[in-house]
Amino acid sequence: MLMAVVALLCSVTASAHDFEVGGIFYNITSDKTVAVTYQGNTVGEYKYAGDIIIPESVTYYGIEYNVTSIGVAAFVGCEKLTSIKIGNNITTIEDNAFAFCKGLTSIEIPNGVTSIGSIVFYFCSNLANITIPNSVINIDPQAFEGSLWYDNQPDGVVYAGKVLYEYKGEMTSFTSIDVKEGTLGIGYGAFNDCWYLTTITIPESVKIIGGYAFNNCPNLSSVTISNGVESIGEYAFRGCERLKTLTMGNGVKYIGEYAFDGCSELENIVFPNSIISMGEWALHNTGWYRNQSNGVIYAGKILYCYKGEMPSNTYIEVKDGTFVIGDEAFNYCTSLTSVTIPNSVKNIGKRTFNNCTSLTNVTIGNSVENIGDEAFNYCTSLTSLTIPNSVTSIGESAFSWCTGLTNVTIPNSITNIGSDAFHGCSSLTSVTIPNSITSIGKSAFSGCEGLTSLTIPNSVTSIGDEAFIFCTSLTNVTIGNSVENIGDEAFNYCTSLTSVTIPNSVKNIGSSAFQHCYGLTSVTIPNSVKNIGSSAFQNCYDLTKIYLLRKNPASIDNSVFPHYDATLYVPQGSLEAYKAADVWGDFTNIVEFDATAIEDIEDDAPALKVTAGGIQFTDAEGKAVAVYNAGGALVEKIDNYAGEEIALNKGVYIIRVGGKALKIKL
Repeated sequence: MLMAVVALLCSVTASAHDFEVGGIFYNITSDKTVAVTYQGNTVGEYKYAGDIIIPESVTYYGIEYNVTSIGVAAFVGCEKLTSIKIGNNITTIEDNAFAFCKGLTSIEIPNGVTSIGSIVFYFCSNLANITIPNSVINIDPQAFEGSLWYDNQPDGVVYAGKVLYEYKGEMTSFTSIDVKEGTLGIGYGAFNDCWYLTTITIPESVKIIGGYAFNNCPNLSSVTISNGVESIGEYAFRGCERLKTLTMGNGVKYIGEYAFDGCSELENIVFPNSIISMGEWALHNTGWYRNQSNGVIYAGKILYCYKGEMPSNTYIEVKDGTFVIGDEAFNYCTSLTSVTIPNSVKNIGKRTFNNCTSLTNVTIGNSVENIGDEAFNYCTSLTSLTIPNSVTSIGESAFSWCTGLTNVTIPNSITNIGSDAFHGCSSLTSVTIPNSITSIGKSAFSGCEGLTSLTIPNSVTSIGDEAFIFCTSLTNVTIGNSVENIGDEAFNYCTSLTSVTIPNSVKNIGSSAFQHCYGLTSVTIPNSVKNIGSSAFQNCYDLTKIYLLRKNPASIDNSVFPHYDATLYVPQGSLEAYKAADVWGDFTNIVEFDATAIEDIEDDAPALKVTAGGIQFTDAEGKAVAVYNAGGALVEKIDNYAGEEIALNKGVYIIRVGGKALKIKL
């Protein structure tokens, strides 16, 4: 440690202090704050001596600054410094601030200080009097090393701002420790490697037991965790080999990963109902764990499984009353074929049934609200699934690579389909997206090779990047009128897609959005589109008709389209503008058309009914009617409608009646 400090002092150089007031040097840290620092460019000039008072504020050239910090190595090596009083605005005492101040005998730390850095009082060999206020929430473990105050502590325990720390390492002479009432937390590594510690009582005031707090205390045999404790940190009791009895209070909510790992004699645990999360391998290599008949843990109302594959289990009964199925509960249970989740369960955790490759039947209870990330990832034998209306969230990759899944109905309770939710579900032929969905995440249906048609409802505002990439059987897509963004590569490699109408809500078509859609023959781009990303329609070699509803050409680069042989239909009066525009002017055939006929689709157009052979309006007599297909081509025009049936094949049409327009799908 000494060599490390010497090396640090030799290496510390900085710009000169900004100013001096009353014999104390300062660096400006903001327009209203300063930090105490050393004189000149190098530490160790030993300027400070005697009794020092650091004020709450200083004024320099008419500007008042609050003194909020004692900077790195500010007083290092000031051997003639005897005492220091710190102003009430100080919040931080930084690393090495008083290291090697051998003459320092007392210091007053005000109640506003929240952080004390590393080796702050290193080798302050005469410092005996320190008061640490309740405001301190962070102390470096070596802050007081080498100080007389530190050496005189009877048990090496620091009660700093209601947090308990231990800095002496082994504490080999202590067999029991009494944590004082009023302590709010047992700090990180507080009693790490206390080899002879056998018992400890944790009072009701303690809320947090930090990570590694009792790590490697091999003789600790009994622990009572009070009702006040809410969190037990990672590795908190790891390696407590003789710990046999653990009484856990009713307030515990969180148990960190590996918290009791290696407690090989631990057999008696009562889990309270308060637990809502238990970290991975929290009970690994415990006696309790080994004695479980099926590796299932009912901790409070949470079900966990830590034994991996459980090869002998083909069916698991989740008990009614269980609230949560924990993360990875049945991860890699490759022999599991069937599971029923009762109505009491509200949450299915992350990777709960991940790689349950034999799972064919899942019944999800009507109270489940959340299906976690990768919950059914790689459940390759799962063929059908009913998601109840109680579910509000489907996590990322929740059903990815469920290659046997053929159809999915998403309930109206869900507002977002997470990234990769159904990625790689190659047998999925049908999916119903309800009007409640507002966004479709990245790669949500990527690689769903069996999906043939898709309707994106009007509620959706964003289609994520790669959302439908490699949906190679997709022939028909209806995009709702609320979509504003079509993400990068959203429909890339949808090789069977023949036509697409982009609604007048879309502002952005992402890069490569429709790249490699080899079957695409026509596309309509509305007036709302402000940006078309690079390669958006690249390699769409059969694209022959492009309908543009925007009068002012949008700026594009020359990678957007694969060739310039397609007919470019532009709004009346904009022909010359497109001919003069970069890239657009390279098209060999640009013609004008009546774009106003298919703009501004509205919901209050005349009522119609669908007939056996087409459509028929009920209140459009005497009005002009024009029918356009999804590509914008005129199919039928009637100057004076008289109630007749208009014959139409199945498909998507835009119909203009008088001054109103509507969109229909037959």
